[in-house]
Amino acid sequence: MWFWFRVFVLLRTPVSALLILGYGIVNGVLALGAYVFLGVVSIKLVRGRKGALQLAGWLLALETMGAVLLVSGRDYIATRAVDPLVAFAVACVAIVVWTAPNAFAFYKARALFTEPEKQSRACDPASASSVSCQLKYQGRKPQP
Repeated sequence: MWFWFRVFVLLRTPVSALLILGYGIVNGVLALGAYVFLGVVSIKLVRGRKGALQLAGWLLALETMGAVLLVSGRDYIATRAVDPLVAFAVACVAIVVWTAPNAFAFYKARALFTEPEKQSRACDPASASSVSCQLKYQGRKPQP
């Protein structure tokens, strides 16, 4: 599962870069910051770092807005007007086609980012030598 998640993250990066291109229409520095954020989140996702899924959620929101800015900015440059209905339609399509499947994939991979529960070393049956600890793992109570 971990291998396929890494492949998924790497394959989604070019589409993310294309969607973030919409911020370049508004401001080049804003687009540069968004690309740096894309790089940081992608690296954290591939390495399985803590908090990577929360950042991925913010990245999905950033990509959705980038798609809207890409189409609306192109229309504004060509006609000097923005059609709110077109912007809303692009947002809906971006959410259905890109954001929802990615969110589902991240939700399905959440088990990769959680640490398994650790038992206390005080009552580890492999290293414990006390009788009460050994009896605890056998399901019996020590008798006085």
